[in-house]
Amino acid sequence: MVSLVAFGYSYKYFFQEVVTHHIKVHDCQISESSCSVFIGENRSLTIDVLPRGMVPTKIMDINVNLKGFIADKVLINFEGIEIDHNLPAYRFDETSSGHFNTKGLITFCTLDAMHWWANLVIFSGNESWKVSFPFETHKAIY
Repeated sequence: MVSLVAFGYSYKYFFQEVVTHHIKVHDCQISESSCSVFIGENRSLTIDVLPRGMVPTKIMDINVNLKGFIADKVLINFEGIEIDHNLPAYRFDETSSGHFNTKGLITFCTLDAMHWWANLVIFSGNESWKVSFPFETHKAIY
């Protein structure tokens, strides 16, 4: 059992693909609207997450449109700030040229408010971009 856990951590920290560019977006909340980001060299992306609000345990439809480059692979993961839930990365399917879609969800949290980063990772040739979007969720009152 211990060796299985050690292997998981070694894979996570030693064998993951390297990100060459990291952009933190602070002026757009993907839980409230679509967000467009200029990446440089005539490259940009737009991300749209539905339904609005990013309600924990509700399946989200996540769409990404890329302009100015071709992606080999696109992933998204959700990183909790107060509590790291170790959520898996979701891989996008290319639905048409430059348009990608996936489904994803975030887990329920017992905190009244939870802060997150949605990390969109794009691999293109020998370059990669991690574009991080902040958002916040709130505990539902039943």
